[in-house]
Amino acid sequence: MAWNNAQGMGSYALEDLYNLPEYNRKAILRQLLVQADPVIIHPLFEPDDFNPDVSSGLLLLQELTRRTDKLGTILGVEAKEIYYGENEFLVWWDGLHAFMHPPGSGVNNSSEIGRMVRKIVVRYDMRDMDDKGSHLATELKRMFELTRAEHVAIELLGSGTVEGSDFATQAVIQGIAAIVGALIRYFGDAFTIRKALGGWVLLGTESFSCFRSYWDSPSESARERASRSEASFEELMQIQVNRWIGEHSMTEPRSQFLDHGRGQTFLTADLGRWPAWSQNISPVLPFKQ
Repeated sequence: MAWNNAQGMGSYALEDLYNLPEYNRKAILRQLLVQADPVIIHPLFEPDDFNPDVSSGLLLLQELTRRTDKLGTILGVEAKEIYYGENEFLVWWDGLHAFMHPPGSGVNNSSEIGRMVRKIVVRYDMRDMDDKGSHLATELKRMFELTRAEHVAIELLGSGTVEGSDFATQAVIQGIAAIVGALIRYFGDAFTIRKALGGWVLLGTESFSCFRSYWDSPSESARERASRSEASFEELMQIQVNRWIGEHSMTEPRSQFLDHGRGQTFLTADLGRWPAWSQNISPVLPFKQ
């Protein structure tokens, strides 16, 4: 009996899949579990709500997770490696924990999924700048579990200015300056941070500006130009971010900033506090409302 994903996940169909040669078996799993667009992971919705191309494959993955026999173990490992390793994921910042350790997944260690994921964008909607948003820096620590990632991005979604000179974006950057600096050191060229303007919150974005250079160390010449009000916005941001990270290092134990190598976890420190709206931001930049 030939495999047909419309048949459902009956044991007979799974037996057929299991008995195929490995190459053919993985080709079928790939058809069921990989889509061209990023897989959307939102904490308020089920994964198959916005990912119809892999909905039947996700049912298969759930079925395999429930099985404890040899068939379920072998197919389950292959299915998870294909799903997590060959898709790009668009994950909401407050859904990172559930993504890394989904309920009923059979994954006891979130780093198991972290080792499989290759491409991920973590999105933060700046309309969440409330009590919930105060946990952003803490939640971003979970990204250190992505020990084999090839592309990692933080995406800020909101209004304001494209380069981030508005007050709301500055407040977000200040709150995550230290953790982003640690992520850059950890992931290197595989990491970026960017801002997207407008757009529907549940869709991927094509137009965005990259903020990663704001975490570059400011040069002495840039500092001199800033003292004469001649520095570029990028140079001003480098000075500002450097100052914020320095201020954070004076309020947090230095031992919390570990020298992380791939394969280690980073779940010990709260890297960054959310800046209250009443807090004064260092007046390096002329903020736009």
